[in-house]
Amino acid sequence: MQIRKNKTINFTILDTSNIKVNQDLKIEILEYGEKKHPIIIVDDFLQNPEDVVDIIQKHPFPERTHTCETHPGWRVLCRLEFPNIKSFISAICDKHYNVSEVFKRRESFYGSAEPNIEFQLNLYQGGTPCLLRTILPHVDPAYIAFNLYLNPNEECMGGTDLYKHIPSGLDCDLSYISKESFIKSKEYSLLKSTIITDNYWTIHDEDEIKKFDHIWKKEFTLEAKYNRLGIYPSYLFHTVSMKKDWYRNKRYSLAGFIS
Repeated sequence: MQIRKNKTINFTILDTSNIKVNQDLKIEILEYGEKKHPIIIVDDFLQNPEDVVDIIQKHPFPERTHTCETHPGWRVLCRLEFPNIKSFISAICDKHYNVSEVFKRRESFYGSAEPNIEFQLNLYQGGTPCLLRTILPHVDPAYIAFNLYLNPNEECMGGTDLYKHIPSGLDCDLSYISKESFIKSKEYSLLKSTIITDNYWTIHDEDEIKKFDHIWKKEFTLEAKYNRLGIYPSYLFHTVSMKKDWYRNKRYSLAGFIS
């Protein structure tokens, strides 16, 4: 009888606690819109952003299929913890967005008061086909969104655009955090009545959005910058700031939500 020895298998183990928040980071708090929604901009965020870039470059991304219709590029859920990033985001968001109190109020409606932070890796590329609804201003089913921009500054263009819905005058959809009162409002009815139902394959470009300038008006751009962390409420109408000839070598970032 021949006995075969087990082969030693090498696994890639990543200790993301080595990703450190910079002690000399710079924080700017902006107030956006009539309700003065806080937008948090953190520059020089990480001590070692190149290590996050290395993770993104080595992470497998699937081939684009019909499941990629919902964004102009590639996106994968990231199961890595990034504990130092998570701790910073939790603390600053609880301070400026009162996260704990908001989720406590949501408990009676949604059954859970425990906020959850999820990370994802984004690769966006100018000229990449996607469906129209993916490039128009939208809100996400979460409370807070964040994006750590990681392209070198000489490659950075655009960022995240914030829009106002002209017919209703709304700059946000609050149904995620105050569903019962908001959905009964006149403004919400106007918002729903002007939802664009056309959906066709196109290229993510500001010129495509300008076709709907009777509905959407760009109010602000959270500009992309290397090692900049941008945090904003997910319920603000927003979209990726992109032109078809930008980021031919892809815009990559560590993004995520508090939901």
